[in-house]
Amino acid sequence: MLTGCVSNPTVVEEQKFNFLEKTLEKSAPTVILSHGSDCDTRHASDFATKLNDWGYNAIVLNHCVRRGIFSHISRAGYLSPWDRTEDYFKIASWIKKQKYHSGKIAVIGWSQGGSGVIAASDYQIQRNLGMKDEDINLIDAFVAYYPACDLAALPTKAERPFLIHHGVKDSLALIVKCPYGRLKDTNYRILKYADAGHSFDMPGPDVMACREPIGCYKSREYSSPAHKKSNDETKRFLDEHLK
Repeated sequence: MLTGCVSNPTVVEEQKFNFLEKTLEKSAPTVILSHGSDCDTRHASDFATKLNDWGYNAIVLNHCVRRGIFSHISRAGYLSPWDRTEDYFKIASWIKKQKYHSGKIAVIGWSQGGSGVIAASDYQIQRNLGMKDEDINLIDAFVAYYPACDLAALPTKAERPFLIHHGVKDSLALIVKCPYGRLKDTNYRILKYADAGHSFDMPGPDVMACREPIGCYKSREYSSPAHKKSNDETKRFLDEHLK
């Protein structure tokens, strides 16, 4: 397995992000990973190792460093879902040219990274960002963990397979703001976890915080059962749609 941190702006045209490659020795599909509003890539990096074990290359994005952005939980405008969408498609275009990649590409995002995944799945947003026809279908499957649906609206029609994990007890990315009940498109698979909150797949003690204007919330409310089930379901989803 090879790893590397790439920050040379000539590697990806007009690059506004850094990225870490965790790749396999033989060519395989690739998964792009997108962190949340804390700008912390450690969980995504750990997940990338898991993806390698499952037989996928992984690219861990850092959307923040080159933009001079730090944690922005209550300031979503600092790094919008549309910024993230542009990053996903720029790195996807670059991935297609790499020897370690073959086949399809997926993107996984957590929290505000999940909001970016929602935006990236929307053909209209892609068009509004000026993407060319050949770029529209660069990403084949989408996974969002506890997305903030007030930052990016879920399209009624999912053009490509889309898996969503959301904890019912989430007090930060409120599940009531996501119109899951009226999303009937069969490309959507929406999994709700009754005893899970925000960051339910990140082991550790509960973390309570208060910030204006959103008030008090738990930024982490770990659930071991939800963590295991979401891992199993994500692997099943990727195996179905990338291999």
